Amino acid sequence: KDHRGGGEKGGGHAAGASGASDKDKYDKLRQRDDEMTEFIRDFDATKRQILDDHAATQDTVVALLEHISHGLEAERQMPTQDEFKEMRDAATFKERQFESAQHTTQRLLREKQQREAEVRKIDNLDEKIHIELASIRTKMDAMRRDMVDFDDVDGLRQRAAHTMSALSRLLTEYRGRKDAVKSQVAHLSATYDGLKAKLAASESNTTLTALEAKLRSYAQTIFHLQEYVETKGRQTDYKPLKETCNQLVDQLNLRARKAAIGA
Repeated sequence: KDHRGGGEKGGGHAAGASGASDKDKYDKLRQRDDEMTEFIRDFDATKRQILDDHAATQDTVVALLEHISHGLEAERQMPTQDEFKEMRDAATFKERQFESAQHTTQRLLREKQQREAEVRKIDNLDEKIHIELASIRTKMDAMRRDMVDFDDVDGLRQRAAHTMSALSRLLTEYRGRKDAVKSQVAHLSATYDGLKAKLAASESNTTLTALEAKLRSYAQTIFHLQEYVETKGRQTDYKPLKETCNQLVDQLNLRARKAAIGA
């Protein structure tokens, strides 16, 4: 019985291995079939891509050949050392000429700016000259009119005499007003001095002076009393002491409650 059981077990293992091998072969065939199907499906697109890449490569090769050809032709057309030296000397000369032209241009521009500034000054000066000429003409016209008046000597004398007479009359009038004002001021001063002496000798003035002295004394006394009251008020202020006592009472009550709870 044991040998038969062992044979059956060996046959089972062989059948299992054969089944696994067939499955692997099937999977490989299926994978290859999928790959072939995908290759056939993408063949046209892959072919076009390859042809495009090939055409691009050919164009690149042609362009490189053309570039190499141009380079070789340029090398054949390169100047000799003597020609290169002459070209370099000519370029140096042209560069110096260009720098000199630049300096000349800058100098001419500065000179142009200076000349423009001078022209502006001249324009302003011309305007000032016109203004000054107009003022001189106005003064000349006024002088001509004055000269016409100065030619009439008799008329000038009459006008001067009339002016002197008017001024003398005004001077006499103002002197009279001055004397009148002085007499009025003297009278008013005497009246003021009399009233002042009468007021100083009156009983009312004496009473008012005494009352003013008393008021000043009372004011000083009130000020000192206010300072005294404020000082005593600060000294007898019980509020800080009350707060301190309340805090002590609260602390004692708290300790008493804690002691009662602990007991």
